[in-house]
Amino acid sequence: KGYSSPSFGTNNIYITGNIGLEDILFALTMDGKILWKTVMGRAWNGSSPESRATPTVEGNRVYTCSGYGDVACIDGTSGKLMWSYKASELNKGTYGSWGIAESLLIDGNKVYFSPGGPETMTIALNKTTGNVIWKSVSLNDKPGYVSPILISYAGKKMIINASMGHVFGVDASNGEILWTVKHEKSSDT
Repeated sequence: KGYSSPSFGTNNIYITGNIGLEDILFALTMDGKILWKTVMGRAWNGSSPESRATPTVEGNRVYTCSGYGDVACIDGTSGKLMWSYKASELNKGTYGSWGIAESLLIDGNKVYFSPGGPETMTIALNKTTGNVIWKSVSLNDKPGYVSPILISYAGKKMIINASMGHVFGVDASNGEILWTVKHEKSSDT
């Protein structure tokens, strides 16, 4: 079960869903046959427990995150789990009523994720190893149900994202929060 959009790569279709308490990455052939399925993390078990992250495909690697913020890199051909990192748990991340609903952003050697909470808003992981490269400061806010985008402005690469109470820009090179704009919090706090 899930709300994931499909992604395409290496002549396969990738989509997330959950079975019980596990979030699963599925690989399908172009005619819809399941090639493999790999557990990628813990499924959200609060309200509306279906998987939400659309897989991000780069070359032969598929990156995704679970409803509890477990980030994973999976071999797109074999389905082998290459690395995983309990990003929300290990960074004191917080959750809205529907858990995490973020598709991961990749730039160069980094994959970005937004745990939110009292410790950090955004982290950069090494896309090959899953090791933490940097952490931004915290806005002490829950992550939003959105995926970040990458822009170039005034000579800087910025990650633009939204939390439950802010829209914010992060310097992609070092995690510095460059600006924030408060917005009205939704009823899902």
